[in-house]
Amino acid sequence: MNNKINLIATVQRIMTAIITMIILLWASLKNGLMVQIFILPFLICTIAYLFENIFFLLKKDKLTKIAHKIFAISIFSYALGFLIYAIYDIIKNRNYSFIIIVLIDVMILSYMIKKTFFKKKTK
Repeated sequence: MNNKINLIATVQRIMTAIITMIILLWASLKNGLMVQIFILPFLICTIAYLFENIFFLLKKDKLTKIAHKIFAISIFSYALGFLIYAIYDIIKNRNYSFIIIVLIDVMILSYMIKKTFFKKKTK
């Protein structure tokens, strides 16, 4: 029974990823370059999520982990790019009231990256 529930949930995630990928591709084709640049990390995340679930369904553990890492790299690079732009904007406009919030976000993102990519090996 539990395997059947996992199978149904995995197929639902695959279908969701396919629908999301179609919407993102359509949106990027209908708009200009700036929108395409904005959509690209989400498209990469969607494709990685799709392959992660396909590999999970096929019981390919190493490929599932690789797809998950690609997903994490894409979402973290997007967040890091946003924070770098926020710091640039703060410095450029000399609006230092938001620097504490951005620095807290940088610390949280650093912790999440450390937790995702640099896990301690357990025996």
